[in-house]
Amino acid sequence: MRGLLIVTAPAQGFDGPASQRPDPRAASSPGGFDPGLAWRLHPQVAVRPEPFGALLYHFGTRKLSFLKNRTILAVVQSLADYPDVHAACRAAGVEDDRQGPYLHALGVLAGSNMLVPGAPKDSMTRAGDIERGSGEVGARPLAAARLGVPPPACGGERRA
Repeated sequence: MRGLLIVTAPAQGFDGPASQRPDPRAASSPGGFDPGLAWRLHPQVAVRPEPFGALLYHFGTRKLSFLKNRTILAVVQSLADYPDVHAACRAAGVEDDRQGPYLHALGVLAGSNMLVPGAPKDSMTRAGDIERGSGEVGARPLAAARLGVPPPACGGERRA
């Protein structure tokens, strides 16, 4: 499964705010990405599913990544629901002996700050909880608006 993920070339330097710099634990150096730990999408990353897989856009770093199939998309979208990457892969139908290319792709995403270390869903509030009515504000509605996804209908006045 070569070519699972294409990531744009990294910029030569990063002069942005410290909050947008890649997490050193997620560096692409050996040992930077640990699939035995919990990971999640960075709160500033928007996912746009496509027939070929998906587009990921990081609003903080302005990086664009392409996921080349729906399986890696399912893994990425479910990372926050599982205690580690291996469990997310298994849930997406990727057996342990076939996880190598997926782990490599996820490591590349972590190295580009698309994925950040995190806790499983039951120990944190997910960014999309506002869409499910929890009342907590998260990054998903803003990211969806930036991608042109219309807001949900809320009743009340109609605007022309």
